[in-house]
Amino acid sequence: MHGALHVYLVRAGFNFDCSTAIQCYSATPILKQQQQQQQQQQQQQQQQQQQQRTTTYNNVQQLISMLICLNLAQQLSPPMPA
Repeated sequence: MHGALHVYLVRAGFNFDCSTAIQCYSATPILKQQQQQQQQQQQQQQQQQQQQRTTTYNNVQQLISMLICLNLAQQLSPPMPA
């Protein structure tokens, strides 16, 4: 399932290196901070629709990469103790 999804995303133009899953997982707080900054930028750019579309596309692209990478990191990391 993951392999097919990864191939599809690469063909769709999403570059994602599976070997970076752990680093990506540990960088999640930084990505959240970047998302907050992007949300502030989006609020400032509401009049400029074309830029807003581009920003939205970039956010979706980043979100998909984050989801893949979180999923991989959870698979690769040991299970959390109950």
